[in-house]
Formats: sequence, structure tokens, C-alpha cells
Amino acid sequence: MGGKAPFIVMDDADIDAAVDAAIIARFTNCGQICTCNERMYLHETIADRFLDSFVARAAALRIGNPLDAVDLGPKISRPELEKVEAMVGEAVRGGAELLTGGHRPEGMPSPRGIGSSPPC
Repeated sequence: MGGKAPFIVMDDADIDAAVDAAIIARFTNCGQICTCNERMYLHETIADRFLDSFVARAAALRIGNPLDAVDLGPKISRPELEKVEAMVGEAVRGGAELLTGGHRPEGMPSPRGIGSSPPC
């Protein structure tokens, strides 16, 4: 499968356990690990149920200062943030459908990202 960490869910899977594992695999360390859930292959008979649960769980993740009780911190730098924004924009222009997010979180206290230090 090209070494891009596929997450495969078959029709006999425990959906709740599979969603728990997919959330951990996708978002641990903000998705910046080599075993990150890069793409999901879902059996068609459970795909809608799995996606509904996965999207709800992903939408509930708290983003903010990593020193607070949050699930995800900000991108490391403005260039990284802008790179991801460009990739999302290109995917949407190419026909991708956003199921949650797809934009900068509102209410971030710093234009450079929470906890970021001045440029070197």
C-alpha cells in the first residue's frame, strides 16, 4: 500500500473501537508521526456509520495552547499553517468535500499561533 499508513475497517469490525483507534492514529502528536492514519479504506456496508462517528469525534477535538487541557496544538509556524491551508483549498477546488473544519480555528489569541515564539 505504498507505506502511507492505511487504516482499514472491514464490515465485521467493532465500529466504536475502530473509530477510537482511527482518532488516535490520525491525531496523536497532531498527526506528525510516521504511523499516522493517512487514509482510510472502509467496507461499504459500515462506511456511513463509521464516518458519521469519526467526523463527530474529530469535530469535538479541542485545539489550543498545548499547555492547557486540549487535544491538538497549533501548527508549528505560519508557513506550515499556510501550506496546509493551500492543500485543503486545492483539494476542495478539485472536488473534495469538507466534512468538518477546513479553516483556521476562531479565537486563537496570537496571529503566529498559540505559544509560538518570535521568528529567529
